[in-house]
Amino acid sequence: MRIFKPRFKGRDGTYREATNYAMEFEAGGKRTVKSLQTPNRATAEARAKLLMAQTRDRGWEILKPRLPGARLMKVEDLCALYRIYGTTKERPLSPFTIGKNVCTFRRLAREMEVDSVEAMVGKVKEWRAAAMATKSPISIATDLRSAACVFTEEAKRYYVESGWAMVDPFDGVKVPQFEIKPFEGYPIHEVQRLIGQAKEALKPVDQPAYAVFIMGLCAGMRAQEAAWAQWSHLRPNGIVVDNDPTMHTTKSRRTRFVPLPPSVIRELCGLDRKEPFIMADAERPNGR
Repeated sequence: MRIFKPRFKGRDGTYREATNYAMEFEAGGKRTVKSLQTPNRATAEARAKLLMAQTRDRGWEILKPRLPGARLMKVEDLCALYRIYGTTKERPLSPFTIGKNVCTFRRLAREMEVDSVEAMVGKVKEWRAAAMATKSPISIATDLRSAACVFTEEAKRYYVESGWAMVDPFDGVKVPQFEIKPFEGYPIHEVQRLIGQAKEALKPVDQPAYAVFIMGLCAGMRAQEAAWAQWSHLRPNGIVVDNDPTMHTTKSRRTRFVPLPPSVIRELCGLDRKEPFIMADAERPNGR
């Protein structure tokens, strides 16, 4: 296979180079030249790969004046199709995973200033190089990995079977896998210093906020988990982080128990009680 710009003879007798690229290949024992209908080299290469892949899968008889399959996708078209794929596959993806991947893919397309999948071809590496000035390598790798999830092999097969011509702008882009270091707890003297400052600054004027501080620092509870915590969740040796779909769901969608020392339990139990929520006052009667 060869990609080139054909030359043609103009009316004045001089030879000129065509605007659009074409590909030359052997089909059925004959030399065939196919216009790729684009002046962009990267896009032409992507279309050529697509054409060769589809002709191998479906046979040379599908060759027509235009590229085989349906039109190449706009970003929003692909996002809509990915949502359908993610919810109907044999093992459906969670709504959170689908939403995260779609949002990341859209954001990268906006930052590349493109509105179609085809236009992203050749720009992913340029985006990564530009992002290095403002983002950490770990953040860039996370974005690339999330957006590339829209182009898994299974997803691409689904797109083609749905009648779409498919190009993968992340093809050939290597994303490094960074080691995630385990959490290291804060030194005990720093924790004691923070608690001392909170007792002075928060406890006298905003006990619910002080309760959230204690639950976040000592029990590792997220802000909304602490906000929905109830007095009935306290135990002599810890606190239950409740997953209740009618009120608040935890990130893992599971209820967990967090052991706590007696000193922390005493600190929480010593606060003013306004049932049923630990964090509750006139402005926040239901823990929100």
